[in-house]
Amino acid sequence: MVVAGRILAPAGTLNISANSTLTLTDEAELLLPGVARIFYAPATGLHQGNVLAGGRVTLDAQGALDLREGALIDVSGAQGTLEYWDRIATVFNPVRNLVTQELGSNGGSVAITAAKGGTVNATLRAHGGNAQAAGGSLSIMDTSSAGSPSGDLVSPDIGSFLYYKNPAGTFIFGGERYTRIIGTSGNLDVHDEYAGDVKMANAMRTAINSSLPISISDSNGLVLEAGTAPAVGTDGSMAPSEYNTTIDKRVVDLLNKYFWSGTGTALSHKINIGNITTTDSTLHVSATALQNTGLSAVDLHSTQVGVQVSGGVNLDVDGRLGITAPVIKSDGQGGVARLHANHLQLNPLAGAPGAVTESAGELILSASQVIDIAGIGPQGGSSQPASVNLRGFERTVLETGDLRFVAGAYSEGGND
Repeated sequence: MVVAGRILAPAGTLNISANSTLTLTDEAELLLPGVARIFYAPATGLHQGNVLAGGRVTLDAQGALDLREGALIDVSGAQGTLEYWDRIATVFNPVRNLVTQELGSNGGSVAITAAKGGTVNATLRAHGGNAQAAGGSLSIMDTSSAGSPSGDLVSPDIGSFLYYKNPAGTFIFGGERYTRIIGTSGNLDVHDEYAGDVKMANAMRTAINSSLPISISDSNGLVLEAGTAPAVGTDGSMAPSEYNTTIDKRVVDLLNKYFWSGTGTALSHKINIGNITTTDSTLHVSATALQNTGLSAVDLHSTQVGVQVSGGVNLDVDGRLGITAPVIKSDGQGGVARLHANHLQLNPLAGAPGAVTESAGELILSASQVIDIAGIGPQGGSSQPASVNLRGFERTVLETGDLRFVAGAYSEGGND
């Protein structure tokens, strides 16, 4: 699905879902600002009404997400001025003063979910309508998984008997002669292209038939990038012998070139073993796109893989920043990354945090008010124990006036 124009729905609700890639082009505008509903009431001679908060935008991509630089999502609050009479009463002469009151509404909310990675470079606006109003909220959720295979590459299976065209063959199908060999013991190098025999053992035939997926998705989870997030990439490919090293590349090449699968007396199908499609399901989020947005709450979630913080990231949220993931990890490239908010929350998720080959760089976690580090334990519930995992940083610094360790994942307004 591609959104290339302007959608205007003041104080409204916009839900966009896509089963494949969801794209906001560089000209897309999703405008759901708050609105001042002010009217003149002749009966009172006053301007009356109310001011509605910014709207709600939900983007849900079951494929990749491509929010391009130049695209705009605006759920800012609005401002309006109301009037009322302030009556100053005296015994003989009541006096009425006309008083004006400025009202500002809160910013709205943006919720983004991506199942197969992508890019977030769009401009976000969620300012409160005035200095007294709160900014809006942003939730970005990555639901990708690492190393997730799907489908069956070889279907139908390669049978026990193989046939290849041979003018001297003893089997005739469709007017052409074929020679039959036993698939798991015969020499597949029927035209002497390699030195020595090339055979497909029974275990290799089983691996070709049952272990090869059509596609495999890998992911680094949700990655905070220091600058512009990289564009959504194209799919790659992997040879069967790369995916499963017990499979001989020569066997696959010869089967594809010359052989049909069949029974003892009939052909079944021409063998055609393709490559495995590889997809990078990492969700790249530009930290720059989260700056100066007016947001008062930012939540970053990675349900299965983790949140990776690249060197050079300097994210400052004027409000609450929450990170919920099995692991918060370094990109391994070194440098200093800094995450700052008034209130910083780190929430764990159960899962394997993964191995880190080498630690590099520094992570600074900073909060003007408080840092909450939560944990999930067996007490009071059946959930799997989990703790906040920080991996791959050579040095981690906590800067705050109040550090709290919370027994149970933090929930805004809850009883933790």
